[in-house]
Amino acid sequence: MSSQGSQTPQSTPPEVRPFQGTIAIDGLGDWARLTFAKDMKHERWAIETLRAVNNYPGATERISIILRRLKEVRDKYKVNVVVTSHEGIDRIYAKGGPIAAKGSTPSEPIEVLGRPDIPGTSSTAEVLRAFDNILRVRYNGSNLVWVAAHEALGGGGNTWETKDRFNALAIGNGYLPPSYSEIRARALATPVCNWNEPYLWLIYGKQGLQKTRSLLTFPLPIYLFDIDRGSSVLAKEKAEGKVICKEYEPDDANSYDQFITDLFATVVPPSDVTKIKNALGLK
Repeated sequence: MSSQGSQTPQSTPPEVRPFQGTIAIDGLGDWARLTFAKDMKHERWAIETLRAVNNYPGATERISIILRRLKEVRDKYKVNVVVTSHEGIDRIYAKGGPIAAKGSTPSEPIEVLGRPDIPGTSSTAEVLRAFDNILRVRYNGSNLVWVAAHEALGGGGNTWETKDRFNALAIGNGYLPPSYSEIRARALATPVCNWNEPYLWLIYGKQGLQKTRSLLTFPLPIYLFDIDRGSSVLAKEKAEGKVICKEYEPDDANSYDQFITDLFATVVPPSDVTKIKNALGLK
């Protein structure tokens, strides 16, 4: 009889537990401003130091990189990530832009886009591709809705930017309740929705449409990274521990480093936080 040598059992990697709560960033436009501050090495009182064309690539790429890392966090830790934003209208012109020679009629835009309000045109498209669900907030009569339907912008064939990964048009023809928990319940009750969370969300719309308050409809607690400096509307919930909030100054380059470190330290292990600090040149 031949004997087999004993084998050293292989260690099983520790299980990654789902994250309890939601990661929220308020909001995208001020996050973009913060990345410009980083690219410009801007200090908060350098009020005459203005962004230039050469600042756009670095600022845009920083947001795109962080969103790609957040997609990894979404998948590994099973956590919803939600970003808020104001809305804006971008007019895309052919080469030369809207400026016409003296005595000539200014050119018309070749495209008009309604979408979340962040600086740049091609940069906006790159950032938006990272999100799973992009929903626009507006009033439908006297009620707020999160719109997944493709609504006309007006004055042409363009529509407001929306997208989703759960067949949202099957719920109220794409006019959804302004609540994650209600959407989830209705999607789970609608087999064609194929609900498969967690998701990376972008909720955008005009000012005053309760975008920040709607964060409370996501799984608690809410880890809120407030660059918009509007979290005072959640003062009661912060006092109760439902919202764990950190605030940042969007015109300060040092605030960018703190934001990125805090964001990932919420969920990733300390060894990864050390890597982030090293990449940022922090001790």
